[in-house]
Amino acid sequence: MNKVFLIFALTICIAFSLTVACTANQQDFNGGFERGGLQKNIPKGWYPTYWPSTIGHVKFSWERLAHSGHYSVSIEILNTHPSLIILNERIAYNWVRTFEPFEIGKTYEISGWVKTRDLKSPPFIVVQFWNMSQRKLIGLVMLKSDKGKELIGTNNWTSLKTKFKVPAGTDQVLVRAGISSPENINGKAWFDDIIVSPVSLSWFERIKRWFFFKGNNSSSSRGD
Repeated sequence: MNKVFLIFALTICIAFSLTVACTANQQDFNGGFERGGLQKNIPKGWYPTYWPSTIGHVKFSWERLAHSGHYSVSIEILNTHPSLIILNERIAYNWVRTFEPFEIGKTYEISGWVKTRDLKSPPFIVVQFWNMSQRKLIGLVMLKSDKGKELIGTNNWTSLKTKFKVPAGTDQVLVRAGISSPENINGKAWFDDIIVSPVSLSWFERIKRWFFFKGNNSSSSRGD
């Protein structure tokens, strides 16, 4: 009876510790965009990526239109934006922030919600793995829609998600959420509830491994 109670208590402690750790990490990550930063109208930890030649033609906003809570971030490409012929290149405008701490070789799950208006190419949430000492992008993963479709046109809040494993050599992980131009002139996208969390074992797997560990230790201590 005491052993069963001990296992139960240990399981509850593990669950509580993981919940507290994950909650603290999500608050620091600010993927719900609820907390403001030092700069006016910019959520804490996130930054818009401007392009010198198109400043004034793209609107980055932190606004009260949310999937949950009160705030989201958005990107709108105005109708004054230069065409592809003038620019001679596509530009991916995005909100970006670092994800840390992370562990090499560890698997994480990332999810987020996107709302769109009049897009001709889909929005994106992408995770990039950088080796800053070499100034080299060594990998990336794109989130995909739960519905298995590209979010072209106008769509209500839609969930995107994927899993990723941090590759060896990574010393910076970036999360970017945005839309590209100039094909999305007059288009807009909102992003909210971007969550990154470690992929953990199921309760059954945790308990099974705990028993396996205890059994092996018991055998070793008896000299079997």
